[in-house]
Order: sequence, then structure tokens, then C-alpha cells
Amino acid sequence: MRYRVSYFLSWTADRGLTVSAIPRQQPADFLGDDQRWQLLQRCLTDSTMPVGVRGAGALVLLFGLQLQRIRHLTAGQITEKDGNAYLTAGPRRFSRPASGRSSASWPHSHRPAS
Repeated sequence: MRYRVSYFLSWTADRGLTVSAIPRQQPADFLGDDQRWQLLQRCLTDSTMPVGVRGAGALVLLFGLQLQRIRHLTAGQITEKDGNAYLTAGPRRFSRPASGRSSASWPHSHRPAS
């Protein structure tokens, strides 16, 4: 199917019916580990930011979830079993630490050594 679509788009471009595709580019800037951890710390502790923004930011920084997927999350996707909380997003299931540890201290205990 992909071949047919590609062929059709080439055919329409040859006849001036469509615009040529913009070439793909790699992202120019990536966050360094230190900057990522600083942003995560802010998401977990900065009470001046709306809680939804803080939660979405933490999910992006910790698990690399896409904002489109985060936007559709519901409370029903959060479950608890054996003292652990789980978030199911699509086919992936993410866990947070056991309830004995606060979520605010979790990233520090899992931060890689510098």
C-alpha cells in the first residue's frame, strides 16, 4: 500500500498537482541529562505551575510519552496493586515506586550517577 501512495504522490507532483514533500530533518537540540533532571525536579516541586502541566511534563521527561497520548489519559488508566501504582498508556504499563517512598523523592533515588 505504501508503494502505491508514494507512486501516486510522485505522479501528482510531476504534474504540478501537489507540493513536493519537505525533507525530513533530525532534531537540532536535545536536552542534556542535567537539564532534564532540573526540569523534572521543577515539575515535581513547583507549585506555581498548574498540576496538569506538572504531571504531563513529568511523564514526558521520565517515560518519553507523547503529548497526544498524555492528553487522552484518564483516571481509569491508573491502577494500584501490591502497594505500587501503575499507569497504562496504550500497550505500555508504567509503574511508580512503592508507596513507602514519596513520588517527589523518587527521581533522586533513581538518578544516574554523574
